[in-house]
Order: sequence, then C-alpha cells, then structure tokens
Amino acid sequence: MRKDSSEKYTVHLTQNKELQQRQQIRSNNSVPFVHKVQTDDNKYIYDVNTGEILRVDSIVWDIIDSFGDMSKNEVVAKYKSKYKADKIIVAYDNIVKAQQKDGLLLSKRPEAKLVYDKSYVAQSLQSKRRQLILNVTENCNFRCSYCLFTTNSESWRNHSKRMMSWETARPAINDFLQHCRVLPEGSGDTPEPENIPPAISFYGGEPLLHFLLIKKCVKYIRERIGGNRIIFAITTNGSLFEGRAADFLASEDFHIIVSLDGPANVHNRNRRTINGQPTWKVVVNNLKNFLDRHPKYTRKNPLTINAILSRYSNALEVDEFFSACDLFPQWIAIKAGFEVEPEQGYFASIKPEKHLADGYETLYKKYLCNLIDGKINANCNAREFSVQRTLFEQPYLAIHKRRFATPEYPCLPDTFMALSTCIAGVRRVFVSIDGNYYPCERLPACEQSKIGNIREGVNTDKVYEMLKSFVECTRDQCRYCWCLPICGVGCYADIREKAAFSKKAKEQTCALHRMSMHHRLTNYCTVLEKNPHAFDFMKEIVVT
Repeated sequence: MRKDSSEKYTVHLTQNKELQQRQQIRSNNSVPFVHKVQTDDNKYIYDVNTGEILRVDSIVWDIIDSFGDMSKNEVVAKYKSKYKADKIIVAYDNIVKAQQKDGLLLSKRPEAKLVYDKSYVAQSLQSKRRQLILNVTENCNFRCSYCLFTTNSESWRNHSKRMMSWETARPAINDFLQHCRVLPEGSGDTPEPENIPPAISFYGGEPLLHFLLIKKCVKYIRERIGGNRIIFAITTNGSLFEGRAADFLASEDFHIIVSLDGPANVHNRNRRTINGQPTWKVVVNNLKNFLDRHPKYTRKNPLTINAILSRYSNALEVDEFFSACDLFPQWIAIKAGFEVEPEQGYFASIKPEKHLADGYETLYKKYLCNLIDGKINANCNAREFSVQRTLFEQPYLAIHKRRFATPEYPCLPDTFMALSTCIAGVRRVFVSIDGNYYPCERLPACEQSKIGNIREGVNTDKVYEMLKSFVECTRDQCRYCWCLPICGVGCYADIREKAAFSKKAKEQTCALHRMSMHHRLTNYCTVLEKNPHAFDFMKEIVVT
C-alpha cells in the first residue's frame, strides 16, 4: 500500500440513524441469532452461537431478518420486488441447509444469568485473591488538570495530607496473604494466567511521598512468605523516582508504572505541580537516570510508561513522540489510555461535542493500515506501534479470539454469563486510608461501593449482591444481545451514574458498546479482505 493509504481508508465510526436502529436488541426467539455487518465490498453475517463470520450474498443478507418469522412463501412475497423468486428460494434453502447440516444460523438464545452461587463467591474470596492495592497516601505534589481527585467531589477521594498508617496497612496485608494463592517457588516462570503470582500495589496520591511505609510493607511481606513469590507494583508520577527510592524499587523487582503523557508541550499542559510548574523535564531525567543505573532490571522486568490522551491532546503527536523517541530503550513498554470524566471540574470547559483527542480518527486509520500492511506482527518493533495498539487493539483481540465452539460444544451453552465481569475483591481489592475495602481504584469511595474493611474482611454478601445486580439487571437484554460472547461491559466503574450503580447507566453503556463493536467488526472484516493474515499474531497473546 502507498504511504498515503491511511488518508483513503474508511474507518467505520459514523453513527447514523439507520445504524442506531439496527443496534436495537431484537427480542425474538424465532429468527437466527446473528448480527449483520457490511464493508465497502462485501456483506457478512456474524453467527453469535458459533462465532463464525460468514460472507453472504445480498439476498441471504436481506432475508435473514425474516427467516423464522415467516414461511418460505411469505419471504418470497416480501422480497420479490427486489429479487427473482427462484433466487429467493435458493437463498432460503441455503439457510435451512446451514442450520441442519452445519449447525449455523440457529435461533438459540442462551439464558443469561449469574452462573456463580454464593458458595463459589465465598470460596474465591477465601483462596483466590489476586491483587491488593494500598492507597498509601491521598497527598500528591502534582495537580493534574484531568485528575479525578482534583475535582473536590463528594463521592470521589480528594487530595489531602492524609497518609496510611502501619496499623491500617499491616492487617490489610495479613488479610490478603491469608486469602491469596501464593505460588510455590519457580512456578511463575511461565506466562499462563494461573501461574501469575499475586500482586501488591502501592497507589496514591503520589505513593513515593510515603516511601517509608512502602519499605516497611515490603520487608514485612518478604519475612512472611520469602522469595519472589509475589509481585510488587507501584504507580508514580515520576517526580520522586530517584535516589534511594528508585534503587529500592529496582532491588525489589517492582513493576513500575510512570506517568508521562508524551512530548513536553503535551505533558506539561495537564501535568503540573501543586504550584503550577511544568514537570516533564524532571520526570524524563529521573527515568533516564534510573535506566542508566539499572539496565539489567529494565530488561528483566520492563518499566511501563503510562500516557493519558486527554481531549486537548493530539493523538498523532503523542504516537509520533513515542514511536520515534530515543530517550529510552526500545523494550520500555508504553501504555496509552484516555482520561476518565469526573463529575465536575476540568471537563466543564470542554465543548460537549469534543469527545476525542485531535487526530484520533487519523491515528485509528493508521493502525488499521498497519494491520493491512502486516507491519503489526509477532516480530514487530513494539515501541513503534505501542500507542496505537494499547488504544485500539483490545476489541479486535476479543473479536479474533471469539470462536469458542468445539465438536463437544458446537454453540453457546444453555446458560451463559459474560466473563468480563469480575468478582469484586478477588481480582482486586483497594484499601483506602481509613482501611475500607473497595473493588478497585476506579470506583468512588462511597458506601455503595464499599465491600468490607480491615477489621471485618471482605463482605461476601455484599460482593455477591454486587455481582448479582450487575449481571441480572440487564439479563433479559443480554439474552438477545449479539455482543454476549464478546461482551466488554464488565467493569463496575463503567455503569454508575455519579457515585451510584445504575441499571440505566448499564443499559446506556451496553448500547454504546454494541455500536462500538459493530464498527470494529466491520473494520475487522475489511482488514481481512485486504490481508487474510493480519491478525495471526494475536494467536500468541495470552488473555488474562
């Protein structure tokens, strides 16, 4: 493809009225459980039960909407003004043949419900906890304009001078170690999800402002379980990532995430000190000094740079900076993401129609063209495409790995639940300054989100009710939703209305997700039309 191909590539993002109507859930047990997408050149049917994507002609593509609701004669009568009767009959018979011979295009809808009972939830909380996040301080020496904690919200945590005490950290650690799955020595050397050791993360505010507590926690944990059978992680703004603190993190093999939003002009616009001073230079210098002092550490346990793409950013500028950046070694991981909208503050000044960073759609085109050209592959330079991949890849990974059907289980089971929903307190538990437990750092510190505390532990009843409410509030819609096997609406933080869980918010999130996945399924088919091997590299990606 020519270098300017991205300018001529159509990204399917436009939301028109006809498409919005087509995204509505069709609660009909008679018609095939399918979803239709159309590229510039072909028509496809996504068979939800088997995960197959079938290229079909225009007649099948049209009459599939009426198949099962109407007899063959009624279908012929409905479409005879558009197609010849004999061709409609052939198309109709082909659908019947696909159902009877190949098990395709069936009308089966699974019952969508909570498949975990309370005893399973209790057992998981008892022995399968995976990550503890200690909010060691609410203090921060930055005042980032898009930060949730800068908004002085009643429901969110806010910046303060408060620090976590050892009397809070110690019982939280004891509780976690008692209920997590600590692996035997050497078992974490393989990438399978079951071999990933449990993790303890230090969060803030700026956690390195409370470095002494971090050191004390690590020493205590090492004394209790010994060896390297647990992962330590920290998220830092990078300003204090130097000297003894940085050396300690390296010596203890910490997984380190440093926030850097891109080039100086982009980073300094949003990430400033409490006194309004720019921070890019100090963060970059600290990163460079750390990598110079600990080269073996960075190869063994790559440091991650976390870049937030705000609506005031230019996506192309951020992508170009990290792709061509010679400040850091090529193996340093870059993770890009979008800012999360709080209840007030920074976003009040943004026009409602400005939802994305400048250049977002152009960068999306570049990503798709890089897939078509085979530039993104198992052996590619990870740095060059890191921003594009972390922004756009996850939905395509879900689509590409969608097919779960086997000879033993040729279609969706009779009972099904979207597995992207976590059991709160198992995947993560977030501990506040006060010692209260929440499912993760993305949820507001309010009573509704609270799932326990350091004195009483995780409340199994509360966790079960949260899970049950999340799954069952939309179970009727889920049964008929074509996104069910590739559902990405699994986070409690995405379905709240301000601080409170809301069925309405989940329904709105689901509708947006269906719209988004429709576009991505269309793009997926388009990419494969131009390069049938474009997604082969995803075979080696382990989904955790």
